[in-house]
Parts: sequence; C-alpha cells; structure tokens
Amino acid sequence: MKRPQKKWLILAGAVVIVALIAVAVFSRRDKNAAVEVEPVTARNLTAVVSASGTLEPKHSVSISATTSGEVVRVDVTEGQRVTTGDFLLQLDPVNVAAGASGQEAAVGVAQAELASAEAQLAFATEEFDRKRRLADADLIPRAELDAARAELRARRAAVGAAKSRIRQNEAMLRSAKHDLSQVTITSPIDGVVTRVNVEPGEVAMIGTMNQPGTVLLVIADLGIMEATIDVDETDVVDLEIGQRAEVTVDAFPDTTFIGHVTEVGTSPKIVATASGPSDDSTDFEVVVTLDGELPSAQSGLSCSSEIVTAQRENVLTIPIQSLVVRPVADDAAGSDGVVEREGVFVVRDGTARFTAVRVGISGERYFEIRSGLEENDQVVSGSYQALRDLADGDAVKIERKDDNES
Repeated sequence: MKRPQKKWLILAGAVVIVALIAVAVFSRRDKNAAVEVEPVTARNLTAVVSASGTLEPKHSVSISATTSGEVVRVDVTEGQRVTTGDFLLQLDPVNVAAGASGQEAAVGVAQAELASAEAQLAFATEEFDRKRRLADADLIPRAELDAARAELRARRAAVGAAKSRIRQNEAMLRSAKHDLSQVTITSPIDGVVTRVNVEPGEVAMIGTMNQPGTVLLVIADLGIMEATIDVDETDVVDLEIGQRAEVTVDAFPDTTFIGHVTEVGTSPKIVATASGPSDDSTDFEVVVTLDGELPSAQSGLSCSSEIVTAQRENVLTIPIQSLVVRPVADDAAGSDGVVEREGVFVVRDGTARFTAVRVGISGERYFEIRSGLEENDQVVSGSYQALRDLADGDAVKIERKDDNES
C-alpha cells in the first residue's frame, strides 16, 4: 500500500473514533439521570460537637510525704468520707522528734552563749570608760585606750553573732517542729478517700528533682465532677467557655447530665509512644463541669459529651449530602479562569443547574444556607452516584425515595 493511502486510512480511523466518543457523550447527556430531590426548607438547627473522655472530681488532693519515715498507722480506707482535720495516717515520729529535741538544745546553747557575750560586753564597756577617764587625765598611754576600744568593738560583734546563732537555731527548731507535725497527716479538705497507696510498715519517701515522692493517698470532693474529653482539632475552634453540654456516663446510660464548658485546651495533647512524645496528636483537652451531683460518683468513669456550639431558628437548610464542589468560570481566578466552588444542583424544568451557595452551621443532617437559594428550591439530594457524576446542564429525572428504596 502506498504511503499517502495509508495516511488517509489512519486519519479516517481517528475521525470514526472521535465520532463514536462524541455520540457516547451526547447519548449519556441525553439520557435523563435519575436523582432524588428535597426542597429547601426552614428548620431549627443545633450544631453539636461530640467527644468522649472520663469523669474526674473538680477538687482532688494527692497527699505526699514531706518527711521520710515508716508508716506506722493508717486509719482510713478507700471510699471513706472524711472532713477537714480528720486523722488519716501516722509516720514513725522517733527520728523527727529526736531532731526537734536536738534543735531545742541548740537554741539553749546559743542563748547561753549570748548571755556570756553580753556579760563580756558589759565588762568591756566599763573597762573602756575607766581607761578613757585615765587617758583624759594623761595617767595612761593612749595605746591602752585604743586597745580597750578594740576590745569593746569585739565584744559587741560577739553579742551580734550570738544573737544571729539564736535566730538560726530557732529557725531550724521551727523547721524541725514542722517536720514533726507532718508525721501526723490529717485531711486538708472535706471529701472521699479515693485511693490509699500505703500500708503500715511501708516507708514513705519524699520527692526529689528526678524522683517523685510517695503519694500516700488521694482525697477528692465528689460533689463537683468534671468530664475531661478529647476534642478533634476541627471541632475545638468552635468551643467557648460557658457553652452548654450534655454528658452521658456509661455507668448511668439512661440519664443525661447537664454541664458547661469550663476549660478549652490551647495546645494539643502529647501522646507518649515507645520512641517518645508523638507529634501526630490533633486532640485538645476540654473540661465540662457538671451542674448537678452525680449519683454514686466515682473517679475515672467513662463518659461522652455533646457540646452545643451554635443554634439557629427558622433558617433555610439543605441536606448535608447535597453540598458538592464543582469548577466554575471566574475571571479573577487566574490564568485558567476556573475556580472550585461549593454549591448544590437545583432542578428546574428537568435540568440540573449548579448553584453556588454559602453555608453556615451544620446540624446532624442539614446545613444552614446563608445565601444562594430560596425556600422550596428543589435541590438534588441523592443518590451518591448521581451526585458524583452530575454536571451543570444535565437532564435529570426526579425519582422519589420511596420508589428507589422499593
């Protein structure tokens, strides 16, 4: 076959392929797509952020040892209610009491030294006065007066040093007495003992820079409970102090407790892993304080919370699934003149027309419409396949949901 004839055959084949593609496209466009529609309707909307977490008491005190010693007596058990000042436990006081006695003795010694220094000061004062009178009468050399003056100054300094030692020893005595008082541990608040970590015979250790001290027990006021929940980064921006929340506790599934947001975390939670802190955390800690008391409240109960972030009354709404994104022409969009917009397909005279809209808050099933639509406009709400393939100007056939489900 000659080369020119082969060339024309290739061109003819390409034309046929293009024609077939065009026919297929137009035949698809001409075929009415079956869609479900729903009218734009005025509704009351409530935007809610849901999250889960645990219940903890608002006021909780972890009592640690401030002095080392053996636990010799524990008078409370977990779940026991206590009031401020009630006896909790006793550490062995022998070593601390001995230290306090030693400091009392040191104070006595320092006071005796002060008395001796004051007596020597009085003698040095009298000696200086006597030698000054003799020096004024030229009966002794001037050097003897200077020596008496130096001795007087030394005795005054000795009295000052003795007084400083007394103050030092008195401060150490107060510290020793404080340590002695700490071996008898009483309740700092009214509440319930939620944890007892020691038994008689164990040794309580005080904390250091690198080693925490022994937590002897924990007392909590269970009258005010807080739900500490983890909120995703996409939702935490909508939370504010004071927003109303409904809390459901797993232990009381038939009861809903009302509370309010009291704390909103400003930095993501650090998630510990085997290799160290994780940088992938996107949850923020939020605290909801319950307004009423919880029956049989216990620390660490699992719970979930729904926080109301916004409410709208009698606003136009569309189904959430109706909102899609499509490219539209825009002269200000740049060189290609196309930009993606959020919108819906409105059915008019059997044709789907893409209409850009501006949405507000979202409820469980509906978006608030702020602009772009009017009440009773018929917007395409399904099916998912139809919405994915639908283009502006497509002919559509409205299919009722009941027909589709059957």
